[in-house]
Amino acid sequence: MHAKPLKFVGENLTLEEYQRPTLKERSMLQRRLQEQNHLWLQEKFSTLRAAWLVVVDGEVFDSGRSLENEPMSPQLLEICQRVGKFPFVFINDDYLAIEESASVWHTMI
Repeated sequence: MHAKPLKFVGENLTLEEYQRPTLKERSMLQRRLQEQNHLWLQEKFSTLRAAWLVVVDGEVFDSGRSLENEPMSPQLLEICQRVGKFPFVFINDDYLAIEESASVWHTMI
């Protein structure tokens, strides 16, 4: 018996809807989505060996294996204009730990 595939829970907002809440409210939404979709995100990070994911309507729109090529505002706005919704960007906590420990070593040398 196969386990049912995990589904992403949450809906992307249009750019107009995304701009309404305060920065703090948007941050809380992002954190809540990350918590609600923890298992789904871990599965995608693992399968894609990704440092970051861009999610639109429950699908991985883009991903990357390094935080150096994480999408910034201009790329996110471009995606938003293409698909009509503001994408969610999730960072793999495992990569954050690696990047932080690496930067500590660089400052020590």
